[in-house]
Amino acid sequence: MSWIKNLPSLRLLGDLLVEKGKINKEQLTEALEYQKQKGVRLGAALAELGYITESDVLEVFSQYLEMPYIQHLDRRVLDGMGADYYFISEFSIDTIVRLGVIPFKLEIETQIDQTTQIWKFHVILSDPWIYDEVSMLVDNYVKQYFASHDIGISIYDVSTEIIGYLADTSEIDSILAEISGTASVAIFDRDEEQAAGKLLFDVLTSAIAQNGTDIHISPLHSKGGLWIRTRIDGVMKDYMKDARYSANEYNTLVNRVMTMANMDTTRKREPQDGGMEFPFNRIMFDVRVAAIPTYLMSNILDGVKLQFRILYRHAQLSLSELGFLEHDLDIVKQLYSKPSGILLVTGPTSAGKTTTLNSIMRMLDLESQACYTVEDPVEYHLENAYQIPVSEKEGRSFARILRSLMRLDPDIVLLGEIRDEETALIATQMANTGHSVFSTLHTNSAWTAPQRLATMKVPLYLIVGNLNGVIAQRLVQKNCPDCTKEYKPSSKVLKTLGIPKDGTYFKGTGVIDGKTCPTCKGRGYKGRIGIFEIAPLALYEGWDKFIERPLAMRDFFLAMGFHDLMGDAFEKMKRGIISPDSLMGVLARMEAVIQGDA
Repeated sequence: MSWIKNLPSLRLLGDLLVEKGKINKEQLTEALEYQKQKGVRLGAALAELGYITESDVLEVFSQYLEMPYIQHLDRRVLDGMGADYYFISEFSIDTIVRLGVIPFKLEIETQIDQTTQIWKFHVILSDPWIYDEVSMLVDNYVKQYFASHDIGISIYDVSTEIIGYLADTSEIDSILAEISGTASVAIFDRDEEQAAGKLLFDVLTSAIAQNGTDIHISPLHSKGGLWIRTRIDGVMKDYMKDARYSANEYNTLVNRVMTMANMDTTRKREPQDGGMEFPFNRIMFDVRVAAIPTYLMSNILDGVKLQFRILYRHAQLSLSELGFLEHDLDIVKQLYSKPSGILLVTGPTSAGKTTTLNSIMRMLDLESQACYTVEDPVEYHLENAYQIPVSEKEGRSFARILRSLMRLDPDIVLLGEIRDEETALIATQMANTGHSVFSTLHTNSAWTAPQRLATMKVPLYLIVGNLNGVIAQRLVQKNCPDCTKEYKPSSKVLKTLGIPKDGTYFKGTGVIDGKTCPTCKGRGYKGRIGIFEIAPLALYEGWDKFIERPLAMRDFFLAMGFHDLMGDAFEKMKRGIISPDSLMGVLARMEAVIQGDA
């Protein structure tokens, strides 16, 4: 327990980092001011400013607290340390995930010629300052063990020692997610209600730990079965497929989810939407839940398909972090700085449109203006804005809220989506009366947005006079920054994308020096980045001639030096940010898509 004893004498982290040469005094001063403003710990402040990484802090803690620092923690390393997975399973997964700790081994040492024992708990953690919580975790384990076991000695004959190890937060989260996911397959020996709750917890924990966005749960056959898939970085992966899962177990799971999501369990044969909150790593996540009946619905099986959308409200990115190139950032700034008019962001579902809009909104001066958001649901908290959730059941449709806003003196309106003719007309009328309107629209390209508004019966004078610009976007897997190497794409990829054979291309390998890359966990990519095309309509004249000819409008702006989605993707590919392989599923048929829209 030496690390706990050493904590009181530990010097200030900032001084230690300066002493070790990790930062200089000017950076420390800046971080201390940032810490006051944001209310975060100094280490987090320095990391957010980009001066250090979590590894830098853990190395300092390791040296001064005499705690081993495990670099590149994974299951193989954990197994090599003698991890006892049965011992881990005796702790509440909810608790250890919340704390971000892995109690992985217990050693019992008996004193010679005495009945007293020393129980040594080996625990991996990233924050040594949570020693009180870890001590409580250990004490509770000992009390519960003695309450259910008779081992011939008293609890008073046992003393405990906590042997701590340091590891990166993300690696601990990944291990916990993997452990819980592995354990979830064999949990049905217990009460079905508890089993359903644990399964739900496990799959949500696993998805969030990997920055997953969606979870799909459905039955496999008329007698039940269970198929769970998660979407990680845009790719669907099986989490669990169990044909032995009974109808009764599936029905219990459906009831549990619908109850937690505030749905009506008596109306399972109707599509329903709901939501719930889920805690992970001391952060509360909002989860949207949708339920829809499938053909497997019967008197025996509640054949409902469940879909979860995980909202990362805390993960707010700047426009440059989203992937806008330097010149595009300047154009976007000109468009969102217009005092009135509409700026649209287009793309398919899950293309990151709402994230882009919220990044734009944070660039505006909302403190001195009246800003309203109308969303279904509210996905991000926007400071200094009045946020209104849409609810058709409660009489708050997009159109009805927009009509009310006309009487509420708005300067800026963020409209989650233009879905129908009435909403499109009211939004353009608001822009025409001097308001700034930001919204999304489901079109495949920026060039087809004016045509889409026209088909929604918005008068041409409102489109031409108020549509400031359109941003179309997609999300593409981003190469891992640590294991990316030059490679040669296949001839099929080169031909499909129309890129030269003698070009230089890069792709994440997932391997470093023959070992699994710790950054991307062997996948070769980490996260996704946006690719964009911008139609800066308010900055040029003459585009209105091409409203009914999107391809001609695209050529009009390409001739002026702008790029389309493919052009932006190629530029990011040349810089090694994305690989040609990652473009295949996103842009391979973009030309056909645009022509189809035209």
